[in-house]
Order: sequence, then structure tokens, then C-alpha cells
Amino acid sequence: RKEYAFIYTDCYNICINQTDENNNTKKLYQNYSNKLNTYLSNVYMQIKSKNNYLLDLTNEWNKFQLINKWLHLFFQYLNRHFIKRHYYLPIKDNGYKQFYDYIFVKTIDDCLEELFNNINKIRVDSQNNISHITEYIKLLDFFNDFDNLYYKQFNIKFLDNSKDYYKKISISKFSELDVKSYLATCIQLINFEKSNIFHLRNNTLITLEKILYQTLLYEFT
Repeated sequence: RKEYAFIYTDCYNICINQTDENNNTKKLYQNYSNKLNTYLSNVYMQIKSKNNYLLDLTNEWNKFQLINKWLHLFFQYLNRHFIKRHYYLPIKDNGYKQFYDYIFVKTIDDCLEELFNNINKIRVDSQNNISHITEYIKLLDFFNDFDNLYYKQFNIKFLDNSKDYYKKISISKFSELDVKSYLATCIQLINFEKSNIFHLRNNTLITLEKILYQTLLYEFT
């Protein structure tokens, strides 16, 4: 609490004592922005070096939300005076935008590859840990406003992956089981996906259900 009060007060004093000559608020904003960019660049390099993209990125996102919250609180007066007047993004929104640019976009291909592999593992054994999967899908949803990300990057690839996965399942199960047992298995698989444990958007879920009926049933009738 004391540290917060000190930093908040310093920021307040800088903002109210701003003059055309010293331009301290601009220097404060630039310093904040540079430090944030350096931090996020270092985080990206750490994620890249460990090669465990999905888990590391969701962990870093959870940490960053707390960092971004406190930066927003520290620099409230910067928001009110300098940022608003110069039409910059508010501190909190800028933090999200920088995380998106410096980390999220750069890791999305690797994360999606891991994501689909992990989703298929959950389909085989639902006891596997699912938290990092649902967190990443929620993160895709959160960043969708930046570039329609959920639909452009995730939705089509997820549905294609699901179709390929269940096509292999249908070929395998259809050769192993009698018709009654096969239909019972199909119902189980469809009900599993309809439970939406991956927190998909509703239109994705509707399309996935159609794909399941097409792949598991219609192609084998």
C-alpha cells in the first residue's frame, strides 16, 4: 500500500507540474512504454526458448494481467492528463495491445499446433489437464476484437482438425464394432463435444456438431 501511494503521488506531481518547457508527462509516458516493451520482448524470448508455448503463454498472461492492473492504477493521472489529451490508448488498453503485438501474435502458430494436439488428447482421455486449453481459447476470444482473431486464426483450423480427427476415429471404430455398438460410440462422442468443455463460441459448437454427424454417421450410412 505504501509503495503504491508513493508511486501514485509521484505520477500525480509530475502531471500537475507539467509545463511546456519540461514536458515531463511525455517523458513519463515514453519511459513507461519503453519499459513495458522491453519486458514483453524478454518474456517472448523466454517463451520461445522453452518451447512449451501453450502453458508458458497462459502463465505469462495471468501474470501480466496483474502487472497491467497495477500499471493502470499507478498512472491514473497520466491517463487523465497526457494520454487523453493526445489520443493515445489508455494504460490498460495499451498494455493489452502490447501483449498482443509482442507475444500473442508471434506465438499463435506454435500455440495452435499444441492446442489442437492437446484437445485431441483430451478427446481420448478427459482426465487430462484441460485448464491451459480453456484459458488459451478464452484468450483468443479476448483478443478477437484486435483482428477478428478467434475466427481468422482459430475457428476454421479447429473445425478442420476436428473433422480429420473424427474421420480417423470413424474409420477405426467402424471396422472394429458392430452397428449397434458403433452408433452408441458415436452418441458418446457427440455428447462429449456438445458438453463444450473447451468453452467454444456457440456458432463454432453448432458447426462442430454438424461435422460430427456428417463424419461419424452420414458417411457410413
